[in-house]
Amino acid sequence: MGADLYIKDMDRDSQCTGFEVSERAVKVGYFRDCYNDYGLFNFIRSNVPSMKDEFSWWQMSSRYKKTWFDKDGDMTVEGAKAFRKLVMRARRIIESKKLYQLLVYDHDAPKTSITDIKMKAIPLNKKDTEGFLSHLNLLVKFLNLAIEKNSPIEWSV
Repeated sequence: MGADLYIKDMDRDSQCTGFEVSERAVKVGYFRDCYNDYGLFNFIRSNVPSMKDEFSWWQMSSRYKKTWFDKDGDMTVEGAKAFRKLVMRARRIIESKKLYQLLVYDHDAPKTSITDIKMKAIPLNKKDTEGFLSHLNLLVKFLNLAIEKNSPIEWSV
């Protein structure tokens, strides 16, 4: 499962589908992020705790429903500008750090109930960190392209 974003006014037949995360995918109007521990938004939440509530695909689509999305559920150009501003703020904070981590579910921790979820921090090496920062830059490029094309974004999360 994941978030699939499509620039609506671009040729849908040429857009990537599935799990591709690449420069090529962004150039044809597609961006993908997964919902799991190793997704871009978890990387942002793990490294910018003050913004942890801002970066959830599900919460974002409900929190900003009236201001970032149209009646069909597509992100508007104004919504893309606001989202880009939020992403850029997170990127500046992340780039100022020296060490990076991911907060992941600790499946080995004892649980007292089904809702008792424990997290653990996993330090990231330089290569993994660069991969997440590259993914973050792809999101910025994707949003810039949608804004440049003056096109809504189909938001499939």
